[in-house]
Amino acid sequence: MLDLTGANCAQRQVGDVWFLAGSFSSGTVIRTCAIPAGKALFFPTLNIGYGAWLNDPPETRTDEFMRATAVCNVPANISVWIDGAKVANPTRFFTGPSGSQSPLFNVQMPPLNIFGVDDTVVPELVLSPTAEQGYYLFVRPMRPGVHTIKWLASGCTDGNSQDITYNLTVLND
Repeated sequence: MLDLTGANCAQRQVGDVWFLAGSFSSGTVIRTCAIPAGKALFFPTLNIGYGAWLNDPPETRTDEFMRATAVCNVPANISVWIDGAKVANPTRFFTGPSGSQSPLFNVQMPPLNIFGVDDTVVPELVLSPTAEQGYYLFVRPMRPGVHTIKWLASGCTDGNSQDITYNLTVLND
């Protein structure tokens, strides 16, 4: 999420699905990535997540608190293009009450994490429980060659916006 160029897009990619990241910032992000053939793509177009550190007060670590905090409460405006073709109605892929709300989950942070904390500050570097709500897309594997995925999104929470472009090269087998 902090990578503005795509230099780190291959890190921790395992399995048949390749994950593309949004951004923490509200500026324009253009990433260039090479991905293996045969990988489906999954990415958030607009979302919010909230997790509790293990040493947070118990009243802020309940399922109800997590779900109430990780909520999209501002209408979303999302446009997505894949190789110049506009995706119809991308807001239909919502994990909120009108869709399939995600289960609560745990997040294991690595030692050099985006929050800049270590296990002396946060026990075990774990966020638990964690909730999310948002809009996501799943794209079937693309043919080898050069592709562009772009999304513009705003809403979910006040001031939240995304302007993300991925210039992808899908490699031959």
